[in-house]
Amino acid sequence: MFPLWGIWIIVGVVLLIAEIFTQGIVLGVLGVSCFASAALSVANVGLGGQLIGFCTIAAIMFIVVRPLIMKYLWRHESGESSNVEALIGTSGFVTEEIDHIANTGRVKIGGEEWSARANPERLLEKGNKVIVVGISGCKVIVSETD
Repeated sequence: MFPLWGIWIIVGVVLLIAEIFTQGIVLGVLGVSCFASAALSVANVGLGGQLIGFCTIAAIMFIVVRPLIMKYLWRHESGESSNVEALIGTSGFVTEEIDHIANTGRVKIGGEEWSARANPERLLEKGNKVIVVGISGCKVIVSETD
């Protein structure tokens, strides 16, 4: 029969390989927890102790290690913004008058049209050049450029 520590190692390796294809660092945490349980198995700790060790290590890693990895290594590794954050600092032009009182206004940025608000809140006419200074929900916050 295959030793229990070997099963823990195999499951841990499979989880670490699967982590390569995900971005949440969840499977990696579980994989490392499997290795800790394998060490407990080698130390002749019973299955109950191995499961408690697995859960304890996983909980500690989810609470302490995973947030640090997500904050410092994972998200800012390239130094580039993604998704709508990448719009901040880009320029475009008003395609529909921006009026904060009527809650209307649209801008065209990089070939895409977005709902917009002006910062400071003022009327911006169609055709004015703008730059994106922020994002609020699904609207871009723009400021008029020269």
